Amino acid sequence: MAEEAIFEEVEGVYVGIDFGTSNSVVTYFKDNKFQQVKFKNKKIVPTALFYRGKNNIVFGERALKRGVTNPEFLIREFKRDIGTKKKYSITFKDSTSNTNEDSNIYVIDTNIFINEPLILDNFSKSNSIKLANSVISELSNLANKDDVKVNAEMALEQIEKKKYELNISFEESHLDLLPEDLAVNSSNDDNDNRILSIAKFFSNNKDSDKKVILLTNDNGLKLKAESNDVSVMNFSEFHSYKTSLENKVSSETITITPKEASRKFLQFLKEESEKSIKEDITKAVITVPANFNPTQIALIKEAGEEAGFEEVAIQKEPVAVGFAYALEESSEDKTILVYDFGGGTFDASFLKVSDKKIEIIETDGDNQLGGKDITQKVMEIIFDNILDEVDLDMFEQEDSKLSLIDYNKNLERIKQESERVKIELSDYEKVNVEISNLINSDSNSFNVSFELTRKKFEDEISEIRKESIKIIKNLINNSGISVSDIDEIVMAGGSSKIPSIRQSLKDTFGKEPKQSIDTSVVISQGGAIEAIKQWSDKTTIQDKIVSNPTALKDFGIEIKGFNFDVLIPQDTALPFSVTKEYSTEKDNQEVISIKTFQRNSSLYPEAKKTYDNGIEFVDEIKIEGIPPRRIGELVIKVIFELTRDDSLEINVEILDTNGNVIKKESKLKSEASK
Repeated sequence: MAEEAIFEEVEGVYVGIDFGTSNSVVTYFKDNKFQQVKFKNKKIVPTALFYRGKNNIVFGERALKRGVTNPEFLIREFKRDIGTKKKYSITFKDSTSNTNEDSNIYVIDTNIFINEPLILDNFSKSNSIKLANSVISELSNLANKDDVKVNAEMALEQIEKKKYELNISFEESHLDLLPEDLAVNSSNDDNDNRILSIAKFFSNNKDSDKKVILLTNDNGLKLKAESNDVSVMNFSEFHSYKTSLENKVSSETITITPKEASRKFLQFLKEESEKSIKEDITKAVITVPANFNPTQIALIKEAGEEAGFEEVAIQKEPVAVGFAYALEESSEDKTILVYDFGGGTFDASFLKVSDKKIEIIETDGDNQLGGKDITQKVMEIIFDNILDEVDLDMFEQEDSKLSLIDYNKNLERIKQESERVKIELSDYEKVNVEISNLINSDSNSFNVSFELTRKKFEDEISEIRKESIKIIKNLINNSGISVSDIDEIVMAGGSSKIPSIRQSLKDTFGKEPKQSIDTSVVISQGGAIEAIKQWSDKTTIQDKIVSNPTALKDFGIEIKGFNFDVLIPQDTALPFSVTKEYSTEKDNQEVISIKTFQRNSSLYPEAKKTYDNGIEFVDEIKIEGIPPRRIGELVIKVIFELTRDDSLEINVEILDTNGNVIKKESKLKSEASK
């Protein structure tokens, strides 16, 4: 860890946020130590939102759990869509307008709660819910069993909460209503009979016109119910029934942009951090991948400001890693390879640490390569198992013959289990894959259970591993750094914990990757150090580490002939501002379009045209209503300003020959996404 003496005089609270694609971490410095904010006793929180209602959102682990049963209300991996035109649509049903409202009486079996612990979210006050006392006892016992502990506890918690919101009653059994010869060969049979007797009791009530339905996923109990004239549904049938009712009600659809989702999640992080730290947080450093472009950076910064932070600073993730490790050892000069394999992106960077300075020498990566791709490989292993065992093709929705709702529900269950298995295989040689209550093409439920070994898992992800090594080799070839120049390899991101990834780095570069700082918190810790640098009035940390920000890429515009005209060259010291003048391309031009592009000239020195590989589109400004003029009679003044954190501001002015401004346009922060 950092030398305590460096921070002795630092007072106050300083916050660094690793706002990740899959998971997020908040580290804060207070009372001379770094700590992580705990979210329900966990330092890592899933980056996810679940809409319970238009103005009712839950976050993190709770969002994922609810997303299992209603994936259509779950939004995740939205950070990777920042800067794109993608939007998420959420449709809410207005149950008050339903003339066919469900007013049934439901008797619920224990296994429904284990498979669907949030089942009570599917009911309203118009329903009567009857729970056998034996169900509560059974759930309490199951809460002591490791394999179902989480779901049993969640179900008990929801029952306790919902008993004040819904029409729930707890019932004693009426075993005298059942045939005397009804089999009781086990305690499970006895519990089934007790639940069935309650359903039978209310079915026999001739004074009520309400239909009584027993909900169970137990085929044995289902057969008993049918033979005793009790209506019965498994969860899949119940889900289809509820969906058919929902389709008859009016609805309202809201649209969420990636920036808006980011704002809401950052606001959640801020509020939870304030509860944990017990202080108001007005400033924060938010980290971003090395390859985020200026539009993406500006949108993240603005999302943070709109989330309630008065000041937001942006820090590139490899610099954050460098900060965390730079304070760990001596101040000797060294070249560090940062291997950052996060949930949605992969970045490789070379840092130069010398004379108390940290500088990014070169960076490369893939914004579409991340831990999600490793999760997808585990999902495909599970898809193969399902295809072999139950002949259900989950690779494509069309081939599954499932409705979109059922397919997405299966997909979310499989995805969450795949993420758990992926993580556990870093610690164990084999892991049991267990998924309950998936839906097949006949609308029946089935379970998945098989063993996955680390060897098979690592074989399946070998191409992903090779791709990350290929990116590093390209980086070496284009940076002028040789393998022998690398003094240290440091890791960041959850996927960096995978043993075969660490081994590949060691085999390729001959050095053991450092593991002295937890890869899941190293980025947020570096962010907290940057916060101290930014806002502390003490000079100890400023003197210890000085970052030297430079433009990581060329920035420029497209001119006639699809040529890329560079205005800010790569490696330019930041902040930097430049002005350049152009003219119209034809007489009486009515619209002027300024398209902004970027290029890593170290990796793609031959890329000259905007359609060449290596030149990436960033943004566009259109100015309409230009007064008719001949070529050369108008001046187009383009002003580029690149800040220390890579936010790009573009100003365009149209001037006549006397220097008078005729038209003016700017792209500031989130305007690029409108």
